[in-house]
Amino acid sequence: MANSDNTYGTFNKITKVMYQKEFTFVNYATNNIDLNGAHNSSVTTIAVTDASALPSAGYLHLEKGTGDDKTFEIIAYTGKSGNNITGCTRGAALPHGSATTALSFADGDTVAYSTFLTKSQSFSGNLTTAKNTFLTSDAQACINDNGTQVQFAITSDGNGLKWTVAFGVPASTDEADSWAKKYKDTKKTLSDGNNWIQSGLLVQDGSSTDYTTVDIADDSDHLF
Repeated sequence: MANSDNTYGTFNKITKVMYQKEFTFVNYATNNIDLNGAHNSSVTTIAVTDASALPSAGYLHLEKGTGDDKTFEIIAYTGKSGNNITGCTRGAALPHGSATTALSFADGDTVAYSTFLTKSQSFSGNLTTAKNTFLTSDAQACINDNGTQVQFAITSDGNGLKWTVAFGVPASTDEADSWAKKYKDTKKTLSDGNNWIQSGLLVQDGSSTDYTTVDIADDSDHLF
């Protein structure tokens, strides 16, 4: 079964998962972490002078050059071993951000880092609370009204919301009449008007280095 907002088949499923994420950024000036050795643009293990303060998984921010020549790269990583950062994806993007370009860096270049952590917020099995926490009433109506079958659930860890929408046979052969197209268009209208997720979930402090956001991702594990 397809799993995409852009699919208009005769029968397709879309499954989404929502989590509230807490983002923390630690800048170059305060962490005293440098690259240990030169690194080209393709290596997937990054050596640093001291990885003890780095989260077990997250994002490195590497920067080079000055002024108008300054460039940077985001590197997503999945682990660390001693002072080696492992499982690196080069030229990555922060969630909801744009991809960067993989670059080569010199020994001693400075390293900043960030991490997105799922906010611990157990819903104690209360699905109504979970839905009302993440979604506006208009968003819930969009999901319920534009699918031929819908099921909501709380994620297995109790912190997130998940739903599956099935789209049946279009009312005509015109793509514009398909359930999936109506869902996509309605969702875009709500998202553009900031009426898809609860705006109170998006919090940013004055320093712009810590904020809370909502992560919405596709999931191939359908509820039905």
